[in-house]
Amino acid sequence: MATPPVELRSALSPPTTFTLREIYPPPAPTGLNAVGFFASEATGTPPAFAVDLIWQPIDETGLLAGLAGYNVYREPLNTTGDTATPRTRLNTAPIPTPAFHDTTANPATRYRYSVTAIDTKGNESRAVTVLLEPSIAQ
Repeated sequence: MATPPVELRSALSPPTTFTLREIYPPPAPTGLNAVGFFASEATGTPPAFAVDLIWQPIDETGLLAGLAGYNVYREPLNTTGDTATPRTRLNTAPIPTPAFHDTTANPATRYRYSVTAIDTKGNESRAVTVLLEPSIAQ
């Protein structure tokens, strides 16, 4: 026996509006490397310590929003590898290239660096991380 069709009727409801948001972050960067080094001495000044970070650039093909750049974060770690202080972002605006030069690092401190990609809508990728051990050659 066939089921008869069901028809429902009501007064028209008011229109509903909605806004589509692009909430999908870009992919995480890959290939993050960090190296700490002492710059050559200038006459009368001690050598300066710095950390250079490099990573593979994000391929923008297929991204919903364009890539704004990258954010770089640093966390000092204690001797057991736990976070000593909260993670801080080292840049004030997205970095347009896949490299960063950190002149504020301490050569005697162990750090965890993280890099994320951020798109033009403000969506941030998950982080890729690398550890930097203290520099023993000063």
